[in-house]
Amino acid sequence: MLKFLRKYNRWILVVGGALLMVAFLLPQTVSQMGRGAGEGATYMRINDTKITGAQANRAKYEQYILEQLGLMDKQTNLDTWILQSYEAAREGLIGGPEDGQRLLRDVANLVAQRQAMQAFQSGIRDLDMSRLVENARSGVEQMALQSAASAHMTSDELYMALAKFRGVNRVESLYRAGPGALSIQREAIEGRHNFDQAIIDYVYLNSERLAPKIPKPDDAALAELFATYKGVKQGEGEYGIGYTLPPRVKIEWIALDRTEWEKQIPIDPIEVHKRFLAANPGKADAASSPEFETARPGIEAQIRKEKTDKILAEAVRTIRGEIAKSTMRLETAAAGEYFVLPPDWAAPSLESIRDTVAERIKTTSGISVTPPTVTVMNSWQDRTALFGARNIGRAYLTRGNARILFADLSLRAKEIAPANDLGIQERVPFGPIEDQSGNMYFFTVLAGRAESPPDSWEEIRDRLTTDYQRLEAFKQLQADAPSLRQRAIASGIEGIANDRTFLDPEAIDPFQRIPKVARDIRITRQDPIPFDIDTPQLRNEVMDTAEKLDPLKPVSEADAAVTTLAVPLPSKLAVAVIRITGFMPMTVEKMRQRDRELAGMAAQDAFKDLTDDPFTLASYLKRYRVDTEERKVSEQLAKEAEEAAGK
Repeated sequence: MLKFLRKYNRWILVVGGALLMVAFLLPQTVSQMGRGAGEGATYMRINDTKITGAQANRAKYEQYILEQLGLMDKQTNLDTWILQSYEAAREGLIGGPEDGQRLLRDVANLVAQRQAMQAFQSGIRDLDMSRLVENARSGVEQMALQSAASAHMTSDELYMALAKFRGVNRVESLYRAGPGALSIQREAIEGRHNFDQAIIDYVYLNSERLAPKIPKPDDAALAELFATYKGVKQGEGEYGIGYTLPPRVKIEWIALDRTEWEKQIPIDPIEVHKRFLAANPGKADAASSPEFETARPGIEAQIRKEKTDKILAEAVRTIRGEIAKSTMRLETAAAGEYFVLPPDWAAPSLESIRDTVAERIKTTSGISVTPPTVTVMNSWQDRTALFGARNIGRAYLTRGNARILFADLSLRAKEIAPANDLGIQERVPFGPIEDQSGNMYFFTVLAGRAESPPDSWEEIRDRLTTDYQRLEAFKQLQADAPSLRQRAIASGIEGIANDRTFLDPEAIDPFQRIPKVARDIRITRQDPIPFDIDTPQLRNEVMDTAEKLDPLKPVSEADAAVTTLAVPLPSKLAVAVIRITGFMPMTVEKMRQRDRELAGMAAQDAFKDLTDDPFTLASYLKRYRVDTEERKVSEQLAKEAEEAAGK
């Protein structure tokens, strides 16, 4: 399967609709595209190659088809596509029509995989995959050919357009892949940089251990800390401190507990007997027969399920009716999806609706059930908190083959995410949604906030206080890092761990009251290490030190002043005191085993800091001599060329 197609996964999601739209819209759209330059006139010269008006028009149709199939960005300039195709042909990377056919088949296979995945998620397990693939291939090819015919393109011209696209991607893939082999010297450098390995013991000194000893700040200090980091997301920035909060809501919901109500359904023995006899004619002695005793639990369960279904349906009708009473006189927005709420409008009370539900069920079915439960969360809840909410956290709304979880639904209120089609808004109940147990829920977003800092630092006073104390404690730790290193050189890192300065008497777990020494941790510049110390700064500092050691001597013989480090970790507000206990450099044998991997890493390093994209229009203009005779260079082309010259 073509790896580059995964970059165009959007095509897979909309392939059917997009292709049908092409079939309907292409005739009139193509007629509106114009003919551009005359058929025989020169549209462009690339080096010494003439591009005629007819070729430019054909490229225009190719580009439009590829755009509609979702394979090409609609912002791509026509001149860029012509230059891309020229370069791919110049390098001999464009195949024939068969290559384009293979691309369509590959896309159809991905469409079939997507359909199979959606079916599996919907609970369908007995798929005929071969037939699914066959149908996808037939449908994709038929619609693509229909689209080509609408654009006055033959099937071979369609396949050649796809082959050109594939050739252009080959050029980019070859460039991104980098060199296939490295020199011995470069391979040795890359190998050591990526695969040298050190072994360390360390003790992690978190500022939280010292924070309780820092005096609590006054309001001015808290306000200053908030002002400094209110525009930063938590976990980002130098110290990992940030007060820009994710989207969040205050919310309430009413739960219709199917499991609880099933237990409260009364069972009429006569109805049980009737059902047994209906299924087993001639069993007059049903009350005493072994067959009846065996069948009775199943019959009772079925009766409970049927009656629970009915009272749940009645509960849903009741809640919807109560909501409608509150909203029926409200105007709707232009799109008709949202109500226009007066400033003084109050949300329908789920508390009062709860009592109405129980009364209605009693009236219509004669069954007494406990009223539904109502839960109110008047503090701000982000997605993580909503997902973890008891029971309702796993509830969902089904849309087509997709399930939208309660947490995501709540954060789609139009006050938070205006562009959605679900009609969810603040102060208007929404539902029902259900969980896997069949329980039903209606919820009301009482208030919502998009990603933003709190309105005032006072909303997060406790968090600010904790962060202030941790930050000040870290600054002390950071200042003490040199002395901590000297003490570890003299008495080992165990002495640091046992220092009562770092005792945490408030730790619940007695084993966590003093820092622990983590031993025999293997570390490279790239592989995962324990999260508490996993920073690029620490990796590089340890490996830079280890690579200076003599690989022919045991590390234990090295001077402790060389193998002992104290590394401040600002993003974690901690300091790690480290002793290097082992070093395993990359060997020639391992280097030869991993030469292809090293080549790939070298290529990634080469592109890591690349600022000039070689596949922009401006880059093509720098790479090739492009002349025009019948027209001036387009404004976009001239602008990009000017920007490229100014870099």
